[in-house]
Amino acid sequence: MISTDKNLFDPQSSVSQRQIKLLDQYNRIYIVVFSRNKLTNIKINSRISVYSTGSRSKWLYIFDAYILSRQLIQANEISNITCQDPFETGLVGVWLKNKFNFNLKLELQVHTDPGSPYFGKISILNRLRLLMAKYTLSKADHVRVVSSRVKNFVAYFLDS
Repeated sequence: MISTDKNLFDPQSSVSQRQIKLLDQYNRIYIVVFSRNKLTNIKINSRISVYSTGSRSKWLYIFDAYILSRQLIQANEISNITCQDPFETGLVGVWLKNKFNFNLKLELQVHTDPGSPYFGKISILNRLRLLMAKYTLSKADHVRVVSSRVKNFVAYFLDS
């Protein structure tokens, strides 16, 4: 899993507890979290490990996450990647899928509504994120959305 949620470093947080429920589907879960500070890598339990990118800058998150994730994939039998969004974390997921000859299944999660008329107007970065999403969503094996509105946007977005 590629994530930006630093609450994963607290084993008692609600986001960490949600990961435990995923163990019905997976033997092990490795989570790489974008972070500027080198947070201590932790184990939520014996089958879930959380790793910090420890990046020097926010601009290096995607590169550091790619390097760390690549090492985890090479050292373990990982067959699925899920990314928190179709933006920066999704880009890392696509790079990993390409690196390992498409032997990895890629799931992208969409928690925000990029179809909102305000999303692209908020910042130049969000306009770049829309371009990233167009690319990453087209490479995903699965897309998980939080609402039917977002589902409709993703379907329309990919068809356009």
